[in-house]
Amino acid sequence: MRHLNIIAGVAVLGLLPIQAQARSLYWERIDVRIEVQPDSTLDVTEVQEYVFDGAWNGGYRDLPLSKVDHYDDIEVWEGNTQYTPGSVKHRGGYVLEKHGNSLHVKWRSREVSDPPYQDAHVVFTLKYKVYGALNYGSAYDELYWKTLFAERDASINLANIQIVLPEGVNSEDIRASFFGYAQTSAIKQIEGRNIHMAAQQVPPGEDVEVKVRFPTGFVRHTFSVKRFVNEKLIYPLLIWTVLLVLAGMIYDFLRHGREPHVARYAEYVSEPPSDLRPGVAGTLIDERATIKEVVATILDLASRGYLHIEEYSSRSWLHTSRDFRITMEKAPDVGDLTEYEEEVLSGLGLSRAGDSTMLSDLKNKFYTTALAVSKLLDREVARCGLFDNSPSLTRWAYVGAGFLVLIGIVAALLDASMSIGQGVMVFLRIFAGLIGLGVLVYVLLTCGAQPNRRRWLHGAVAGTAILFALGINPGTLLHITGYGAVIAAAIISAIIVWCFVPVMPRRTLEGAKQQAKWEAFRRYLQNLRQYGDVAQAQQIIDKYLPYAVAFGIERDMIAQFAPLAEVAAPTWYGSAHYRGADFSGTPISTAGAHSAGSVPSLQSVSDGIFSMVNSMSSTLTSTPGGSGGSGGGGGGGGGGGGGGGGGW
Repeated sequence: MRHLNIIAGVAVLGLLPIQAQARSLYWERIDVRIEVQPDSTLDVTEVQEYVFDGAWNGGYRDLPLSKVDHYDDIEVWEGNTQYTPGSVKHRGGYVLEKHGNSLHVKWRSREVSDPPYQDAHVVFTLKYKVYGALNYGSAYDELYWKTLFAERDASINLANIQIVLPEGVNSEDIRASFFGYAQTSAIKQIEGRNIHMAAQQVPPGEDVEVKVRFPTGFVRHTFSVKRFVNEKLIYPLLIWTVLLVLAGMIYDFLRHGREPHVARYAEYVSEPPSDLRPGVAGTLIDERATIKEVVATILDLASRGYLHIEEYSSRSWLHTSRDFRITMEKAPDVGDLTEYEEEVLSGLGLSRAGDSTMLSDLKNKFYTTALAVSKLLDREVARCGLFDNSPSLTRWAYVGAGFLVLIGIVAALLDASMSIGQGVMVFLRIFAGLIGLGVLVYVLLTCGAQPNRRRWLHGAVAGTAILFALGINPGTLLHITGYGAVIAAAIISAIIVWCFVPVMPRRTLEGAKQQAKWEAFRRYLQNLRQYGDVAQAQQIIDKYLPYAVAFGIERDMIAQFAPLAEVAAPTWYGSAHYRGADFSGTPISTAGAHSAGSVPSLQSVSDGIFSMVNSMSSTLTSTPGGSGGSGGGGGGGGGGGGGGGGGW
């Protein structure tokens, strides 16, 4: 029995923290009085009787900002005690914040050190004035209002609603109806200019919405710019913004991105149509310099006698392991090589005849050289007059333009006074200000440089970002509430710009002519047997394999000649095979000399060549830690009011 008492005591102690943390609330009663003033404003008084149980700090009320112009004269009371605005650190204070599409009113009724509530009935009174809530018509005016808010987690036992219309309105001219939770809602009485309604046992998530129509002429019609913008203008404006961005990009493509029209040069040409090296020719056709252009440059240096590549393979029962030795056969003279070719040799660590390196030793090391060579090739096609500008710089310019469009739309139309999380808006405004200042400095520093057709975009974004940071942008001044639609339109607009990124690099007329010629040479290499050049197979393999790699068709080219016994591997390629799992010991056969008799057949080394290209592509781009790779208007639909409320 003693042991049972101890266990029971431990269980009770274990439950105490859970019981201490448990809390609940509901509304015993809510009384709402809405008085329509002759100046079209609403004086609203909400008396809310909370029933707290547990460690609640106070209550809150979310007043929707849609369907109204603004709120003013907000007061919070507990009984006969009026709360003071500014802070909720201590009891008797309240704060106002914009949370999305709502004005968040939050108040504290209990100090942290006070004991928790125990079935406490606490009466709060919330008073506020609403501007721009009425809808106007030619024959009648309308109050369309959610008197009980739906966004709450607790029920309301009893609700009384009173609507007071302006002096002179007669009951027989009033039309009133309920919407929302109407199961226990009823219009109790319409007497003179007073309308009395009631509802009972309103569950969480349900609202009570009323629509009251009365003859025009009793209130002054006022125009609400904010309501007009949010209800009539914002969505058409956002749609037109997206369409304008699309139209602008189509125009920009037609003027600056569309290729010059050039007639098909020929079905094929049997030799390189100009002196472009493989890396440059591949970049011309693909509009981008990738690792295949870098590999093609290495093989081109080999085909021109500067390098020799030898395959080292070790066969076991399960698989074949391969590595490749790259040896410098002769050192280039000054001026023999281009800048990107010199960069390749430097990255390989080869500077004089006899220097060599294993491909595997370049893993996680050569990737910086690969990036540098890609950039140099990208610049080379522009320097040669084949493109208006560097293709990669053009693409990145439009990627940046997409971000500028996104930032510009958000900065122009987002309400900077809105609270969207702890310090999030403060961060966004500071970030926007820094972006705006940075772009403005860039515009000022480059205004004397060569013409930039996107400078107007830079200036517009700089201006709107700075206005957003200062809180005087259009979105803040007009209190635009559809922030989700604004962000969506900005993202869609940016995506439209980004969709044009791949097609914006533009070849010059000479570049388009060269592309047509090199495409003909590419077709020739891809269909050699069709064009009947089998007799020249050995010379083609020796000289043009680097071009095939640059064009991405090396497999197609080799497959056409590999079955021919008389076709040997390129003279700059050799192979050595070893027994075992490594490359130690004596090779079974070696073919590294450049004489025709010692060079293996193309059939015997085709797998090795494919492996060499693949190994170079992966090894030369590998990086440490991972693998490589490259208001007002009449009769508006829906009413104001509603929102949410509860405790915290």
